[in-house]
Amino acid sequence: MPIKFDKKTIAIVDLKDAYHLREIYLKDNNARLWVLIGLSGITLLIGAVFAFSLAFPLRRLSRRLNKKLTSDDVAQHLTDFRIQSLEKRKDEIGLVYKNLIKLNDNLARIFADKERFAADISHEIKNPVSSIIAHTEVIRGNLNDQEKVQGTITTIQKQAIRINKLVSEISEAATVDHELVAAKREQFNLSVLLNDLVDHFRDAKATPGVKIMSDIAPNIQFVGLPDRFAQVVINLIENAISFARPRGTVTISLKRRWMKDLTLSVEDTGPGIPEEQLDKIFERFFTHREGTAEEDASSGLGLFIVKQVVEAHGGKVSVSNLRQGGAKFSISLKA
Repeated sequence: MPIKFDKKTIAIVDLKDAYHLREIYLKDNNARLWVLIGLSGITLLIGAVFAFSLAFPLRRLSRRLNKKLTSDDVAQHLTDFRIQSLEKRKDEIGLVYKNLIKLNDNLARIFADKERFAADISHEIKNPVSSIIAHTEVIRGNLNDQEKVQGTITTIQKQAIRINKLVSEISEAATVDHELVAAKREQFNLSVLLNDLVDHFRDAKATPGVKIMSDIAPNIQFVGLPDRFAQVVINLIENAISFARPRGTVTISLKRRWMKDLTLSVEDTGPGIPEEQLDKIFERFFTHREGTAEEDASSGLGLFIVKQVVEAHGGKVSVSNLRQGGAKFSISLKA
């Protein structure tokens, strides 16, 4: 700025001002900055807590799942899978853990069932094979006794037929097991299916003295595997006929009550089931037949398959003796 005297510039005044933006900004926003710093710190702390609470449990699960297994210790590993610290968690980690436990329990049950199945098969096949070997020795020692040889050959043939049927039904059971897991369910008319099967058994007349009765509610829809459900009904009807012969009645009924489960039952007028065997009737390879119900090649897998299919459809199957004589198989299904 010039300073003039008598129209002449005699001096210049130079004014300067120092203006620092950072200091002014910090001075005006000091409180806000501390709030932001505090929020950032809290966010980092919460993030660290969540990271540790998620990372460590997942790491423990990963280590448990990544454990190397051998055929000798797989069953033991499945039973030792649980992690106690995760059982009470109610967050997503707890949900994942609970689902893994369900999967693990199913796998453990399958492994145990397969091992028991293998042992049962070995036992069931070993008996007729041992019988065949023993009877071949009888033939070898009695070649000149034609009557005894012929009787022994008949026995060997029966045992061979039994093995053949057993192997076929074991293969069928394996197929059923696979389909129950992999096959897609579909809606079908259960009433029509039952009526068709009843008509088939009436027309077949395999046992003329046995009368087939039915009381089937019309137009009942059900979602499942129709072929496998037909197998359930066939097994139950054939079982009932075998106990009702030579002269008796088999009754098939299907009922649905309002807001209640479907009820399918198969009754016979046979001798009934001994009380001590009611709990064993659905066990694999269990068979106990006497008199007219006796069958040469019964494998004991029919009722086991019935229970397997029904339970895979979310139902329950039970058996009881009737007061007037005979047995009743009842199946309860979610409509």
